[in-house]
Amino acid sequence: MANQATLTGSWNELKGRVRQKWGQLTDDTLEQCKGNMEALVGTIQRTTGEAKDKIQEYLNAGAEQGANLYNQASDAVKAGTEQVVQGAKQVGDTVKAGVDQTNQLIQARPLESLMFTFAAGIVAGLTLGLVLRSR
Repeated sequence: MANQATLTGSWNELKGRVRQKWGQLTDDTLEQCKGNMEALVGTIQRTTGEAKDKIQEYLNAGAEQGANLYNQASDAVKAGTEQVVQGAKQVGDTVKAGVDQTNQLIQARPLESLMFTFAAGIVAGLTLGLVLRSR
């Protein structure tokens, strides 16, 4: 039989499946059984006349299906997380390689690097000044 944690954790899904199979059960009737598997089986049995073992078999199949779906979703999230981590590592490696290459260039040509940086600053300042002036 499905355990209490399974019943409590997936109550809304289970309630929907029970209502679909045994439509004569009301939401109020099912809510009285919330979290209690024995009460749920007894209520279904009294209301529908269905055999206890058939009810338990149906509920167990639903709980197993829910557990399988949960496991599949968990595996998919885990795989997606691993892909994100791999992608972040690749981006980090690429950025580090760019920083290393830039450091080597600056060390090899310090004067040219300084002049380029100064010129880029002037161009950026002039562009910003023109944009702010036009407003």
